[in-house]
Amino acid sequence: RLPLRPDEIRAVQDYMDRGGRMLLMLDPAEGRPSLSVIQTWLRDRYGVEVGDNLLLSPITDRPREIYVLPDLGKVTAGLGSQAIPDDFPGCFSAGHPITRGFDQELSLNGARSVELVEPLPEGVVGEVILRSLPRTYAENDRDARQLFVPHQDPDEPDGWPGLAVAITARTDVEMGDTQKTRDARLVVVGNGDIASNTGMIYLGHINFLMNSLAWLSESEDLIAIRPRGEEDPPIILTAGEE
Repeated sequence: RLPLRPDEIRAVQDYMDRGGRMLLMLDPAEGRPSLSVIQTWLRDRYGVEVGDNLLLSPITDRPREIYVLPDLGKVTAGLGSQAIPDDFPGCFSAGHPITRGFDQELSLNGARSVELVEPLPEGVVGEVILRSLPRTYAENDRDARQLFVPHQDPDEPDGWPGLAVAITARTDVEMGDTQKTRDARLVVVGNGDIASNTGMIYLGHINFLMNSLAWLSESEDLIAIRPRGEEDPPIILTAGEE
């Protein structure tokens, strides 16, 4: 929510250079202090481009509510027949362990774009693991963001902006005598509400956070699509009660 000082950035970088793991959630840029120091560090060191914007959708009655859905079929009717382009890559990355097979929706109350630059810095690999639905765009104008009135300008990117990325970075820290080095891992999400009390009412949010923590700690065997909850127990009746 607030900018970090250069010495704080250096402390975080020292931790990551030792093979650290970090989940970074950045609230959208709407009336908040600039996070330019964090943004510059993420872009220069890890190739993560965090937009100074607010994602808006002109096709919903709540334009700042960004939906991330696994099943595009159930929203096609509401978005119009031309809403889902043939080349739409989907909201969830089908190849990354965090989101592979994900079947639950996310609802982000305000988000900023998170993308990857090309080429990525040396020793860094990454992937966009969450995208918004088509026809979402990144609002750069601060006044428009405060009013939440969708009005896209020609220089504002649209399509399906990225919402979260997963990064692996090589370090020089050796893992015992295995001749291997420990990688640093980083997940950046353009929304902090995903982990709030109100955000956690969505099972998709819980699953995404749990999967992210499992991947960050290299506990991939814990990654799963968790059940939606306990089912109602059956009511057992006697013959007379039936």
